[in-house]
Amino acid sequence: MDRKITAIAVMLFATSHAYAQLDSYPPALSEKLAAQRAAEISASQKLPDQTANYLFARKRWTPGSTILIAFNGGESAMHGAIAKQAAQWEKYANIKLDFGFNPKTKKYRTWSTEDTNRSAHIRIGFSEPGYWSYVGTDSVSSIAPENASSMNFEGFIESWPKLMPDRWKTVVIHEFGHALGLHHEHQHPTCGAEFRWETGPNKEPSVYEVFQDWQRWDRQTVDVNLRPSEINQTYSSKIADRASVMFYAMPEQSFIKGRKSICYIPKENRGISRIDGIGAAASYPKNPTHAVEMALAYAQTSALLSSLSKENLNSEEQQAIKNRVQSGIEAKKPLLYIQIQRESDRAIASKIQIAAQNNGFLAPGIENVAAKKLKSGAKTEIRYFREIDAPYAKNIAEIFEESLTGNDYRIVHVKSLASSVSRNLVEIWLP
Repeated sequence: MDRKITAIAVMLFATSHAYAQLDSYPPALSEKLAAQRAAEISASQKLPDQTANYLFARKRWTPGSTILIAFNGGESAMHGAIAKQAAQWEKYANIKLDFGFNPKTKKYRTWSTEDTNRSAHIRIGFSEPGYWSYVGTDSVSSIAPENASSMNFEGFIESWPKLMPDRWKTVVIHEFGHALGLHHEHQHPTCGAEFRWETGPNKEPSVYEVFQDWQRWDRQTVDVNLRPSEINQTYSSKIADRASVMFYAMPEQSFIKGRKSICYIPKENRGISRIDGIGAAASYPKNPTHAVEMALAYAQTSALLSSLSKENLNSEEQQAIKNRVQSGIEAKKPLLYIQIQRESDRAIASKIQIAAQNNGFLAPGIENVAAKKLKSGAKTEIRYFREIDAPYAKNIAEIFEESLTGNDYRIVHVKSLASSVSRNLVEIWLP
């Protein structure tokens, strides 16, 4: 099959399948991620297996985490529609996606290119080319600036609401799958041998040629999005899940066996599959004991990594490890929620928020809870829930004293809610 015939076949596939723009990083970001991947692979070969697996294959948040999301651009109705689709992962994963919705203003949390502190773990933008997301905790690593997108939906603002592509809901679910640490299902090891990586004996096109004609992708982009990683990864089944929302529908010419390939699917999957759900539940177990065990394993492996000698690693490998360690620290930063009863207290709350951010807390917003008829009492309350978070409450108390000298407060341990909170969380309730 010559190149011209291949291009025609691919065009027919695109036409018959209502041409799907696949998630693809901008060239500069793709280059950065490719370099990081190469360094991760080479570093993993020099590290103990369990450490390498933790560092590079499992870029997941701690089970029970609250993940903060913010938007840059677009209207609130669109933000809410995106949040609704993303929330489908919460049915399976022990994770909370916090979009910062304010019931009074009907608006969601935002971020800005002027930010000097990270306002959210996941920062959604609409101005970059393509649909894409960093994988898991990479969104809070040093490769993801605090004032730049970690997830992008090109054209959503201009298309909302009447001109949105019919698959936009699938796009959102897919990208949030990445944001939770899930890789492409077609990068399962069983698909690695199915792709035609080199031109065939009868001039059959390589997958690089197919994707050049179909998506205008270069080799680097194909490798980032299709090649199985040499690093050990955990998938939910022994063979690729062909029903997964993380699976591309791509031209049959991509595969050595064409339509007979076990990795060929005739059309895009629109929702979370049963095995997707099993994988999300395994990554973020809802059983409290299992969740704690997994969190402990992450912490122990991270500590082991910090103690290992890195003399045999080159500078790129050492930086890759540093990025992973730092992303783990950032992902576990304690959260501070600030509640006020009157708008006149917002200036005071903002002062506390800035001070907390400068002292290592994520303080995503200030909420006026008067409409909810929730009160703290006669004096300011600094609330914590888990016994282990008492030091964070004390830290906030110190920040509170420095920010508002002379103001009275009390620290309250809300034991009744401890079982429902598995994130480093502190709240301030102004009277």
